[in-house]
Amino acid sequence: MRFGNKALLNLGILLGLYTMLWWGCAQVGTLTGGEKDTQPPQIDSLKSTPNYQTNFKEKTFEITFDEWLTLKDVYNQVVVSPPLKGGGRAEVSLRKKTVVVDLGEEDLRPDATYIINFGEAITDFTAGNEVKNLRFVFSTGDYIDSLEMTGTIVDAFTGKPVEKCLFMLYDNLSDTVVRKDIPFYFSKTDELGNFKLQNIKADTFKTFALLSTDPNYRYDQASEQIGFVDSFIVLHDSARINLQLRIFQENPRLILNKKEKGSFGFHKFLYNQTPYEAQLTYDSLGQDFIQALDQDTLKIWYNWQNDQSWKVYLQQDTTLDTLVIDTIGKSSFFANAKLRNTGNNKGSKQKINPVQGINLQFNYPLKSIDTTQFFLLADTTNIRVFPKIKIDTIDQRKLHIQYPWEAGLDYQLQVFPGALRDIYGLTIDSLEQNFIAQSADDFGIFTINLAEMDSTQQYVFQLLKGEKVLKEEITAGQSKYQFVYAGLGLGSDYTVRLIEDRIPNGRWDTGSYDEKRQPERLRVIPLQELRANFESKETISGKF
Repeated sequence: MRFGNKALLNLGILLGLYTMLWWGCAQVGTLTGGEKDTQPPQIDSLKSTPNYQTNFKEKTFEITFDEWLTLKDVYNQVVVSPPLKGGGRAEVSLRKKTVVVDLGEEDLRPDATYIINFGEAITDFTAGNEVKNLRFVFSTGDYIDSLEMTGTIVDAFTGKPVEKCLFMLYDNLSDTVVRKDIPFYFSKTDELGNFKLQNIKADTFKTFALLSTDPNYRYDQASEQIGFVDSFIVLHDSARINLQLRIFQENPRLILNKKEKGSFGFHKFLYNQTPYEAQLTYDSLGQDFIQALDQDTLKIWYNWQNDQSWKVYLQQDTTLDTLVIDTIGKSSFFANAKLRNTGNNKGSKQKINPVQGINLQFNYPLKSIDTTQFFLLADTTNIRVFPKIKIDTIDQRKLHIQYPWEAGLDYQLQVFPGALRDIYGLTIDSLEQNFIAQSADDFGIFTINLAEMDSTQQYVFQLLKGEKVLKEEITAGQSKYQFVYAGLGLGSDYTVRLIEDRIPNGRWDTGSYDEKRQPERLRVIPLQELRANFESKETISGKF
């Protein structure tokens, strides 16, 4: 075959383009994985058993997806409501992209709406993306139950919403049902603590919230948190129910975990929680004895001049622990012990908050003060002034010194030997520390008015900065009350915690399901930013 010049030219161009195309395709480049797969598997409705059927008689059904799957923790995640007769469970298996559910040989309830919740059981094979909120619903009768409930679940102490918390209904109204049976209906909360339970029958129910790491749908672990409604919930066609449940962890039984003996004159007892209810007694033989509670630890200091041993008795719940106090190490202790200021930074000038004054911390509990041996010198002229000095009533290792401080003025504190005596009879050698008084204008003031309180109730009022409780007061028998707090550091993270102290013991108490006692109600109210030389006035309602 012969080609003309023009044909040859066109052929050459085509060959050149082909060569360039081939060469470009043959270049070695960097492989990329593409965008991360975040899409969960999607149901192929044409290949799946139709959802929401009535007069459903089959014992098996299939749900087919658009990609390969993995099943996990089927036993705990897949729950049938109402429960199958005889306590049976659905058998769930996987065939390629299809989930197969077998409800077993037990007869289904007549005229009942069944809901199969798949929980977190189904994920895709490659990326582990979870199929969320999957429910298969059918009725063995002529209609599907259509009643629903909504609500929110919050933490009883923090007031914050609780995610992935179970909301559960039982048509068995016995008190023990939440410990023994799986729920008749259930739902889980979203990240905002909201739940929605659908396709419920008209009936009377017991109602619970449950937060657990053990997904067996039963309240059977001390670490679990529970919430409950005081009365039965009656659902009917005209019912529109929206609930708020507060979940709490019940106080475990008080247990003494450890007894530790320090040097002579000191013991501490470590509990599994704050031992509010622990009762401490001892053989009273005239010895000096001091006790203090520090979170989950009970500390005791003692001094006994004789060599006779004696006993301390610790009663918690029904258990009595006995500790024998002996004099082992007594001579060694007194040969080396020294009363000292643990917070003394000698050589550095400390700032004085004009409201809080000077606070000194010592290693042993103080017993007496000789104020004549305290010299507080003001200004460079070293004029002696006379402050008020007292031992802290809660922690006797602390000493408070207060005076009408003058802003910007230098002060020198001199403590001479014998000015302080501790529980062991030890006296301080000497102490010298320099201070400068800050201006009240460098701090802020909160004036907080409580109103609309129930005069028959007791309240605990706490001022917090961050998580730290700065001030706490108890008031009772009043409908309104005013708190004034001065000398506070500046900032925007102040809150008020108001506790309705129904068990009038000065603290927040959790609930008890067996005693049918809800946790005490509390509110946390944020306060406005505290600025320098500024008085923030707030009014807070005591209504819950």
